[in-house]
Amino acid sequence: MLAILAAVSLTVPLSFGLAYGYELNPAYLLAPLIAWVFFTDRYTALNTAFLCAALAGLASIVVANMIDPGHFVDNTANLVIEVLFAPSFLFLGREISGRIGLSKLVTTLAIPSAIFLIVCAVPLLLSGTPVRATNPDGTVFLDIHFLGLPVYAVFGINSLAPLFCIQVAIIAGAVYRSNRYLLALFAAGIVCGVFLAIGSQSRAAMFAILLVIPFVAIYVASHLKLPLAPSAIVVASFLAAGTMAIGGQGNGRLAGSFQALAHGSELPAGAKADGNEVDTLTTGRSAIWHMALDEFRASPVIGNGFSGFGRFDKSEDQLPESLRANTTAHLYYLNVLWKGGVLFALPFLVFTLLAFRAVWRGRQRPASSPWIFSLCGVVMMFTFPSLTWDILIIPSAGALAWFLLGALGDPPTIFGGSRVTKVRGVHAAGQPGDIPVSR
Repeated sequence: MLAILAAVSLTVPLSFGLAYGYELNPAYLLAPLIAWVFFTDRYTALNTAFLCAALAGLASIVVANMIDPGHFVDNTANLVIEVLFAPSFLFLGREISGRIGLSKLVTTLAIPSAIFLIVCAVPLLLSGTPVRATNPDGTVFLDIHFLGLPVYAVFGINSLAPLFCIQVAIIAGAVYRSNRYLLALFAAGIVCGVFLAIGSQSRAAMFAILLVIPFVAIYVASHLKLPLAPSAIVVASFLAAGTMAIGGQGNGRLAGSFQALAHGSELPAGAKADGNEVDTLTTGRSAIWHMALDEFRASPVIGNGFSGFGRFDKSEDQLPESLRANTTAHLYYLNVLWKGGVLFALPFLVFTLLAFRAVWRGRQRPASSPWIFSLCGVVMMFTFPSLTWDILIIPSAGALAWFLLGALGDPPTIFGGSRVTKVRGVHAAGQPGDIPVSR
């Protein structure tokens, strides 16, 4: 029941409306459970590093408010909700994976993921409506609904499109362990997921979802005795959906990016680009990155105390409001450094490295499909979307990425009962995987 609750909350991101300026989704309902897991199992290196990062962030806020008072509540809310909440899902992933095993967890995540993607994509496919739509004022959004209900973060292309990518990776991990009925559901889910990702015209999502194919190749190469039919279904579905989406609506912005790159490469020898090519390629992000770096130089130790632009670098008052109105750096790793300074970034880096070390220590030999494709989903989110947006703070795709990162490790369980120890074994289907061992 715990796994089903977490799976549905993370993979069916309905919008519950706004509260204090924050859009809510079902993932927020898991906050009390995350807190219980964290404080009950608090004597681990990961818990200690996370707590140190939280205290360092609070110290950054306190010092920043001593210099520029009046923002303590807003800054603290920013730290808790926009910086620490999504990473806290790592602890829930560790606990659930420890109880039921990664293989069962991935299947539990894959079923609602496939249903969500199919329900969102089929109306668009039948009507021919573009995935990416434009408001009368020129702003863009993703024109998707779930059975008529609003979906979380449709207004933020880069906040929602990566979710389709990580869901496709999860479904691919479940394909190899599915029966023929689930196989049909998962194949349809992959088709719809790739269609939505490419139809969103998010370049980060397009590049991220391409990672599925090399991970399929890696998995097949390490399991040559396995039937290749599931791989053929995954790759064929992926290519069919990609061809359909690109041919219909997904190639405009990506083609424009390549044209900008080509234009820059055609400059005469010794000539310098005027910056327009970079601005075109990054959709204005380069200006925001420069702003964040300038502010970090102005306050490298405590950052900006988890505030917005212009707190300590007043020279930015002369910049356009369209730039100063941004609240994040549009690059996750720079955002962490800019918001909390070295004071916060160092313990948070230790926490992240410890999480990846747990993945390395809990690796499977040979790697099962749930493990290899969960890793694919994590790599997706920590690369392309994180380099162009703050996806790892978003309590949907970002929270799911941290959840999978925790699930890939080998944690203890706190609720008692049997614990799944990741040892080499063979399932009835002839595939390596997790074997429950009572402790």
